[in-house]
Amino acid sequence: GSPWLGVSFTPLAHIWYRAKVRFSPGFTTTGTLANSANAYKMLSWGWGGSGFDGSGRLEITNTTQYELYENVQSGPSLVGGGSYMNAGNISTEWTDGGWYDYIIEVDHTQPSGVIRLWRAKDGQAPVYQGQTQEKMNDGSMMPLLTSITVGLNFNQVRAPNQNQAVWWGQWEVVDGTQHPNPFGVTQ
Repeated sequence: GSPWLGVSFTPLAHIWYRAKVRFSPGFTTTGTLANSANAYKMLSWGWGGSGFDGSGRLEITNTTQYELYENVQSGPSLVGGGSYMNAGNISTEWTDGGWYDYIIEVDHTQPSGVIRLWRAKDGQAPVYQGQTQEKMNDGSMMPLLTSITVGLNFNQVRAPNQNQAVWWGQWEVVDGTQHPNPFGVTQ
């Protein structure tokens, strides 16, 4: 397990989500399980009370690859989302002990929603990593956003001597309808 924080808020159609994260040198997503992905679900958002399950996430998967996506489910069935975006790879995050900024925009104000990602080492200009379109299979609006998590879980079991840490700095969620581009990022 890993520490995580879940926060609920009044339903919103558009959010900007920013978190500062620091990894201990030697951090890794690898573990002891042979048939499990080397993944860490780092930041997520959800839509509780909407009648749907699932969430959107920024995760580190395939050991060092960032991935951005949303899956809207009704029970076990995927009813929306499902587009996965390769959002770059780990570079110095696990070796230099520095803080890193992650900025995610989730916009569900149109039938074809969009999620975007920016990343940067603290103190540097955030770099646009790309976007992916998300929509409901029946053409309805993507669900309203009602929660975020800071940290979530590893897919792997850590080895007994695998000492590593994730530190969480400042994080915030901003209503994107009232405050377009609150972090002044460029595409």
